[in-house]
Amino acid sequence: MQKSDAMKTILSTMISISGRKITQGDAISTMDTVLKNLEKHYDFLKHVQINDTRFSEDGEMIHIESELNTTNTNELGEAINEIVTTMHHSLGKHAGFFFIKELQKRLGDDYISYIKDMGVDLSLLQLESEVIKFPK
Repeated sequence: MQKSDAMKTILSTMISISGRKITQGDAISTMDTVLKNLEKHYDFLKHVQINDTRFSEDGEMIHIESELNTTNTNELGEAINEIVTTMHHSLGKHAGFFFIKELQKRLGDDYISYIKDMGVDLSLLQLESEVIKFPK
């Protein structure tokens, strides 16, 4: 599996899940903003482009340049971790509660294992979000 393919699947799945909680346009806009903000810390995110395809029939919603495949695996994992966390928090307490759980379910075992090798543990992120939601 290529890093670019995994990233595209992860991002499109997050947009799809978010689009059910907020509007699809807001989900696309939020993801674009998240990536642009994180690009300051992760220069390789400049190879990821989010396009609002609601008003055009040509083009892909997510375009990822092949240069992303040369990115350090651990750095890419850190970026994915931050993207998931930021998108999760952007949905708010109620809508965001099941975001990570649904992401795990939709991605499936192959992608979960692939990103876990990058240092992204979605089960741990889900547990952390539950602990934060229910403080002592």
